[in-house]
Amino acid sequence: MFTSSKFAPKAQGTSMFTSGTAGILEKDSPETLPEGVTRLIVTDVIDLGIQHSQYGDKRKLSVILESQVPSARYPGRKVRIKMTATASLSDASTFGSFVKSLGLDNNVPKFSVSQLAGISFDGGVTNTASKTTGVLYSNLDGVVPGTVQVPVQNI
Repeated sequence: MFTSSKFAPKAQGTSMFTSGTAGILEKDSPETLPEGVTRLIVTDVIDLGIQHSQYGDKRKLSVILESQVPSARYPGRKVRIKMTATASLSDASTFGSFVKSLGLDNNVPKFSVSQLAGISFDGGVTNTASKTTGVLYSNLDGVVPGTVQVPVQNI
C-alpha cells in the first residue's frame, strides 16, 4: 500500500515520461510551524463530504488556517495548516468548540461557514507525528482568548 504522496507539479495532460523530467513521486511532508503561539487567519473551509470510519459515517470539514510564516516550499505564500473536524456545532465537537472560541454563536439551527472567512486570531500550535506514517503535522491546539479579530463585512 502506498503512503500519502503527491506528484511533482506537471501541466495537466503532459506525459510524466517526457523532457528528461520523469514524474517524481514525493513523500508527503507538509511544512510545519514552530510550536507555540502564532497568528493565524481562516482562509477557507472545505467540505470533505461523508467520511467512513470505525466510528460510523460522518460529514467532515477541513478549516484552512494561514500563518504569518513565509513558506520555504512555495515562494510568496505563507505556511498553512488545516484542522479537520466533524461538521457538528455541538459544544463537545472540535468544530463547534472552535466556532464558539471565535466568539460566534454555535447554538443555531443553521450556521453559514462563510462568516469564518478572514477571521484572525492567535492560536497555540503543536506538532504531532502521524501514528501510521510518521509524518509530522502542525495542529491548532486552541484559540488564545481576546485575540480574535473579525474582518469588516461589506453589506
